[in-house]
Amino acid sequence: AHASEEEHHEQVTAKAEAQARSLSEAVERWRLEHSEELQRSSDAATRAAAEAEHLESKALTLAVEVHDSRAALEKEAANSEDIAQQTNCKVESLQAEVNSWREEHGCALKQGEAELAEEYARVSRLEAQLLAARDALSGEEEGALAAAEGAEERVAELEAQVERWRQSHTEEVKNSGEAWRHAAQASARVEQLRQEMLELNAKTDEEVARRESLLSSTSQEARGETPL
Repeated sequence: AHASEEEHHEQVTAKAEAQARSLSEAVERWRLEHSEELQRSSDAATRAAAEAEHLESKALTLAVEVHDSRAALEKEAANSEDIAQQTNCKVESLQAEVNSWREEHGCALKQGEAELAEEYARVSRLEAQLLAARDALSGEEEGALAAAEGAEERVAELEAQVERWRQSHTEEVKNSGEAWRHAAQASARVEQLRQEMLELNAKTDEEVARRESLLSSTSQEARGETPL
Protein backbone atom coordinates (compact mmCIF):
# COMPACT_ATOMS: atom_id res chain seq x y z
CA ALA A 1 0.00 0.00 0.00
CA HIS A 2 2.87 2.32 0.80
CA ALA A 3 4.48 1.66 -2.59
CA SER A 4 1.20 2.26 -4.34
CA GLU A 5 0.81 5.60 -2.55
CA GLU A 6 4.32 6.69 -3.55
CA GLU A 7 3.65 5.73 -7.16
CA HIS A 8 0.43 7.74 -7.14
CA HIS A 9 2.26 10.71 -5.63
CA GLU A 10 4.95 10.52 -8.32
CA GLN A 11 2.31 10.42 -11.04
CA VAL A 12 0.58 13.49 -9.61
CA THR A 13 3.90 15.29 -9.31
CA ALA A 14 4.89 14.42 -12.86
CA LYS A 15 1.53 15.57 -14.13
CA ALA A 16 1.82 18.87 -12.24
CA GLU A 17 5.34 19.42 -13.56
CA ALA A 18 4.13 18.75 -17.09
CA GLN A 19 1.28 21.23 -16.67
CA ALA A 20 3.70 23.81 -15.24
CA ARG A 21 6.06 23.37 -18.20
CA SER A 22 3.15 23.66 -20.59
CA LEU A 23 1.90 26.84 -18.89
CA SER A 24 5.41 28.32 -18.87
CA GLU A 25 5.80 27.57 -22.56
CA ALA A 26 2.40 29.15 -23.27
CA VAL A 27 3.36 32.29 -21.34
CA GLU A 28 6.64 32.53 -23.21
CA ARG A 29 4.86 32.12 -26.55
CA TRP A 30 2.39 34.86 -25.57
CA ARG A 31 5.25 37.16 -24.62
CA LEU A 32 6.98 36.53 -27.94
CA GLU A 33 3.76 37.12 -29.87
CA HIS A 34 2.91 40.35 -28.02
CA SER A 35 6.40 41.72 -27.34
CA GLU A 36 6.13 44.47 -29.97
CA GLU A 37 2.67 45.48 -28.77
CA LEU A 38 3.88 45.57 -25.16
CA GLN A 39 6.86 47.69 -26.19
CA ARG A 40 4.61 50.12 -28.08
CA SER A 41 2.29 50.41 -25.08
CA SER A 42 5.25 51.11 -22.82
CA ASP A 43 6.60 53.78 -25.20
CA ALA A 44 3.15 55.38 -25.50
CA ALA A 45 2.81 55.46 -21.72
CA THR A 46 6.25 57.08 -21.42
CA ARG A 47 5.40 59.72 -24.04
CA ALA A 48 2.03 60.41 -22.41
CA ALA A 49 3.71 60.91 -19.04
CA ALA A 50 6.29 63.27 -20.57
CA GLU A 51 3.58 65.22 -22.43
CA ALA A 52 1.50 65.50 -19.26
CA GLU A 53 4.53 66.80 -17.37
CA HIS A 54 5.24 69.32 -20.15
CA LEU A 55 1.64 70.55 -20.18
CA GLU A 56 1.61 70.86 -16.41
CA SER A 57 4.81 72.92 -16.51
CA LYS A 58 3.35 75.08 -19.29
CA ALA A 59 0.15 75.59 -17.28
CA LEU A 60 2.11 76.67 -14.20
CA THR A 61 4.20 79.10 -16.27
CA LEU A 62 1.10 80.57 -17.88
CA ALA A 63 -0.58 80.90 -14.47
CA VAL A 64 2.40 82.91 -13.22
CA GLU A 65 2.28 85.13 -16.34
CA VAL A 66 -1.46 85.73 -15.89
CA HIS A 67 -0.94 86.61 -12.23
CA ASP A 68 1.91 89.02 -13.04
CA SER A 69 -0.04 90.61 -15.91
CA ARG A 70 -3.13 91.04 -13.75
CA ALA A 71 -1.04 92.65 -10.99
CA ALA A 72 0.65 95.02 -13.46
CA LEU A 73 -2.65 96.00 -15.10
CA GLU A 74 -4.34 96.53 -11.72
CA LYS A 75 -1.41 98.71 -10.62
CA GLU A 76 -1.60 100.75 -13.84
CA ALA A 77 -5.36 101.15 -13.43
CA ALA A 78 -4.88 102.26 -9.81
CA ASN A 79 -2.27 104.82 -10.91
CA SER A 80 -4.63 106.17 -13.58
CA GLU A 81 -7.42 106.41 -11.03
CA ASP A 82 -5.11 108.29 -8.64
CA ILE A 83 -4.19 110.74 -11.41
CA ALA A 84 -7.86 111.28 -12.22
CA GLN A 85 -8.67 111.86 -8.53
CA GLN A 86 -5.81 114.34 -8.20
CA THR A 87 -7.01 116.17 -11.30
CA ASN A 88 -10.55 116.21 -9.90
CA CYS A 89 -9.24 117.74 -6.69
CA LYS A 90 -7.34 120.41 -8.65
CA VAL A 91 -10.41 121.22 -10.74
CA GLU A 92 -12.62 121.41 -7.66
CA SER A 93 -10.07 123.69 -6.00
CA LEU A 94 -9.93 125.90 -9.09
CA GLN A 95 -13.73 125.94 -9.28
CA ALA A 96 -13.86 126.95 -5.63
CA GLU A 97 -11.41 129.79 -6.33
CA VAL A 98 -13.52 130.95 -9.27
CA ASN A 99 -16.69 130.84 -7.15
CA SER A 100 -14.92 132.71 -4.36
CA TRP A 101 -13.69 135.35 -6.79
CA ARG A 102 -17.20 135.75 -8.21
CA GLU A 103 -18.66 136.08 -4.72
CA GLU A 104 -15.97 138.58 -3.77
CA HIS A 105 -16.16 140.73 -6.90
CA GLY A 106 -19.69 140.00 -8.09
CA CYS A 107 -21.27 142.75 -6.00
CA ALA A 108 -18.61 145.23 -7.08
CA LEU A 109 -19.16 144.38 -10.74
CA LYS A 110 -22.93 144.69 -10.41
CA GLN A 111 -22.54 147.97 -8.56
CA GLY A 112 -20.12 149.22 -11.22
CA GLU A 113 -22.55 148.24 -13.97
CA ALA A 114 -25.33 150.10 -12.17
CA GLU A 115 -23.11 153.17 -11.77
CA LEU A 116 -22.15 153.00 -15.43
CA ALA A 117 -25.81 152.78 -16.44
CA GLU A 118 -26.57 155.75 -14.23
CA GLU A 119 -23.73 157.75 -15.77
CA TYR A 120 -24.97 156.90 -19.25
CA ALA A 121 -28.43 158.06 -18.25
CA ARG A 122 -27.02 161.34 -16.94
CA VAL A 123 -25.04 161.81 -20.15
CA SER A 124 -28.17 161.16 -22.18
CA ARG A 125 -30.09 163.75 -20.18
CA LEU A 126 -27.30 166.30 -20.60
CA GLU A 127 -27.13 165.62 -24.31
CA ALA A 128 -30.86 166.25 -24.49
CA GLN A 129 -30.39 169.50 -22.57
CA LEU A 130 -27.52 170.47 -24.89
CA LEU A 131 -29.65 169.86 -27.96
CA ALA A 132 -32.45 171.89 -26.42
CA ALA A 133 -30.00 174.69 -25.61
CA ARG A 134 -28.64 174.66 -29.15
CA ASP A 135 -32.16 174.88 -30.52
CA ALA A 136 -32.84 177.83 -28.24
CA LEU A 137 -29.70 179.68 -29.38
CA SER A 138 -31.23 180.83 -32.60
CA GLY A 139 -32.20 184.49 -32.18
CA GLU A 140 -31.02 184.66 -28.50
CA GLU A 141 -28.18 186.68 -26.93
CA GLU A 142 -24.52 185.64 -26.63
CA GLY A 143 -25.08 184.87 -22.94
CA ALA A 144 -27.30 181.95 -23.93
CA LEU A 145 -24.50 180.73 -26.22
CA ALA A 146 -22.04 180.85 -23.32
CA ALA A 147 -24.46 178.80 -21.18
CA ALA A 148 -24.68 176.21 -23.94
CA GLU A 149 -20.88 176.04 -24.15
CA GLY A 150 -20.79 175.47 -20.38
CA ALA A 151 -23.22 172.59 -20.80
CA GLU A 152 -20.94 171.09 -23.47
CA GLU A 153 -18.00 171.28 -21.07
CA ARG A 154 -20.05 169.46 -18.41
CA VAL A 155 -20.94 166.77 -20.92
CA ALA A 156 -17.27 166.36 -21.90
CA GLU A 157 -16.31 166.09 -18.24
CA LEU A 158 -18.94 163.43 -17.60
CA GLU A 159 -17.80 161.48 -20.67
CA ALA A 160 -14.25 161.57 -19.32
CA GLN A 161 -15.50 160.21 -15.96
CA VAL A 162 -17.29 157.37 -17.72
CA GLU A 163 -14.12 156.49 -19.68
CA ARG A 164 -12.05 156.51 -16.48
CA TRP A 165 -14.57 154.11 -14.84
CA ARG A 166 -14.37 151.80 -17.84
CA GLN A 167 -10.58 151.68 -17.69
CA SER A 168 -10.56 151.07 -13.92
CA HIS A 169 -12.90 148.04 -14.25
CA THR A 170 -11.46 146.56 -17.45
CA GLU A 171 -8.88 144.42 -15.59
CA GLU A 172 -11.52 142.88 -13.28
CA VAL A 173 -13.73 141.91 -16.21
CA LYS A 174 -10.72 140.50 -18.07
CA ASN A 175 -9.65 138.42 -15.03
CA SER A 176 -13.16 137.04 -14.71
CA GLY A 177 -13.10 135.83 -18.31
CA GLU A 178 -9.66 134.21 -17.90
CA ALA A 179 -10.78 132.40 -14.75
CA TRP A 180 -13.78 130.96 -16.58
CA ARG A 181 -11.56 129.81 -19.45
CA HIS A 182 -9.15 128.09 -17.04
CA ALA A 183 -12.08 126.35 -15.33
CA ALA A 184 -13.45 125.14 -18.68
CA GLN A 185 -10.02 123.81 -19.75
CA ALA A 186 -9.57 121.99 -16.45
CA SER A 187 -13.03 120.41 -16.72
CA ALA A 188 -12.24 119.20 -20.25
CA ARG A 189 -8.94 117.68 -19.03
CA VAL A 190 -10.76 115.81 -16.24
CA GLU A 191 -13.26 114.38 -18.71
CA GLN A 192 -10.39 113.26 -20.97
CA LEU A 193 -8.64 111.49 -18.06
CA ARG A 194 -11.89 109.79 -17.09
CA GLN A 195 -12.32 108.46 -20.63
CA GLU A 196 -8.69 107.22 -20.66
CA MET A 197 -9.26 105.43 -17.35
CA LEU A 198 -12.41 103.71 -18.69
CA GLU A 199 -10.51 102.57 -21.80
CA LEU A 200 -7.66 101.24 -19.66
CA ASN A 201 -10.10 99.31 -17.45
CA ALA A 202 -11.71 97.77 -20.56
CA LYS A 203 -8.29 96.73 -21.93
CA THR A 204 -7.38 95.26 -18.53
CA ASP A 205 -10.55 93.16 -18.43
CA GLU A 206 -9.99 91.93 -22.02
CA GLU A 207 -6.37 90.93 -21.35
CA VAL A 208 -7.22 89.10 -18.10
CA ALA A 209 -10.12 87.27 -19.78
CA ARG A 210 -7.90 86.23 -22.69
CA ARG A 211 -5.16 84.86 -20.44
CA GLU A 212 -7.64 83.08 -18.17
CA SER A 213 -9.23 81.44 -21.23
CA LEU A 214 -5.79 80.32 -22.44
CA LEU A 215 -4.94 78.96 -18.98
CA SER A 216 -8.25 77.06 -18.85
CA SER A 217 -7.61 75.49 -22.27
CA THR A 218 -4.08 74.45 -21.26
CA SER A 219 -5.36 72.93 -18.01
CA GLN A 220 -7.98 70.94 -19.95
CA GLU A 221 -5.28 69.65 -22.29
CA ALA A 222 -3.17 68.59 -19.29
CA ARG A 223 -6.16 66.63 -17.94
CA GLY A 224 -6.77 65.02 -21.33
CA GLU A 225 -10.00 66.96 -21.89
CA THR A 226 -11.10 68.60 -25.13
CA PRO A 227 -11.10 72.45 -24.79
CA LEU A 228 -14.45 74.05 -25.55
